Amino acid sequence: MRPSDGWKRVEEGIYRNCDGTGPKWRAVHWYSITNKTAVLQKTGTGSQSKAKKALAELRLKAEQLRTSSLKPYTTEISTFGEAIDYYLARKNPGRSRTLFARLKSEMGRVRIAELGERFERWLLCMRDEKVHVHIGRGKTRPTERVVSPATLNRLLAWANAALNLCVRNGVLPSNPLKHIRRQRETPRHVALSPTEEMRLLNAVDRHEPHIGPLVRFSLAIPSRVAELVDARRDQLDLVNRVLFIPAHKTKGRRATTKPLPEHMLEYFQNIPAGSPWVFYRTTGGTPRNPEVSYHPLGNFKKSWAKVTMEAQLSGLRFHDLRHVAASRLLAAGVPELAIAAVAGWAPGSNMLSRYWGETPERVLALVRANTKAKHLGHELRLAENA
Repeated sequence: MRPSDGWKRVEEGIYRNCDGTGPKWRAVHWYSITNKTAVLQKTGTGSQSKAKKALAELRLKAEQLRTSSLKPYTTEISTFGEAIDYYLARKNPGRSRTLFARLKSEMGRVRIAELGERFERWLLCMRDEKVHVHIGRGKTRPTERVVSPATLNRLLAWANAALNLCVRNGVLPSNPLKHIRRQRETPRHVALSPTEEMRLLNAVDRHEPHIGPLVRFSLAIPSRVAELVDARRDQLDLVNRVLFIPAHKTKGRRATTKPLPEHMLEYFQNIPAGSPWVFYRTTGGTPRNPEVSYHPLGNFKKSWAKVTMEAQLSGLRFHDLRHVAASRLLAAGVPELAIAAVAGWAPGSNMLSRYWGETPERVLALVRANTKAKHLGHELRLAENA
């Protein structure tokens, strides 16, 4: 940046400190490199002639940088781990930071010149690898599930993001992973029959009743956990019967409103006055601790694993309820744009096709019902014309 506060311009590229603190002179040289503007500057004490000499050195250095097509204040990246550090110092990946930690721990020492072949071979090896789950105290155990293509594609996407930033900023000549193709993903087929839903709700009511309202809401309205788990009471509008979800709680960073299911209106109207949360858990209420305290649900993975195992639905994830709700609304004839607005999908998104999770029998029944309705309507029109 150009010196402003406390600095007075003496001549082109030479500035003098007016407040008497810090360095006396500053030499600044702006120049163009790779169609962008960069700056070199140097501060120090001494006479004005010394500042002019420093400015001449900066101009010479800028010319050298321009001819070698390098940018100032950067060092060349030699390993993939350095590229990841460079990216994380400038970008915030949010919840995907764990993916960067995995990339760095397994591929961080690989040199950039060898990264293309090594990374592709690593992805192929991971495709047959068993998923590990944490069992406490830093220990893990393998499961029967293998790493999904979606996980591999996320790792590849974030690796490309880090390398592309290095290329844009001139610290890498090219991205060595640009030739690697994404894995083909198979959408999860999620369909919950009425019997399975009854088993799930019975298990929730018996073992973990505090997540019951959240489960019932998610079965009716397509939602994400992050949108509901700490929803506050002031987001609830009982007059219009909607729950407002602010933008910072949604994946697409767009605020949305979710209608309240009719069968849950009594629950929302009777939320305890002492609870600031829409979905909550309580502590206390015992003889030793009679005072009741209200808390957000927080992380309920253990509760969910317990009820799904009890309901013999061990492969069911909580996010799958979002699939179920979207499929049911679509089957009920709700317009696709309305479903997309409630679910938080961008206009024109093809996410609805991914979330269609009806069983083949149910699809045939819907087609037959639709065909029968059209046939009856055609016969009625013929009768009227006759």
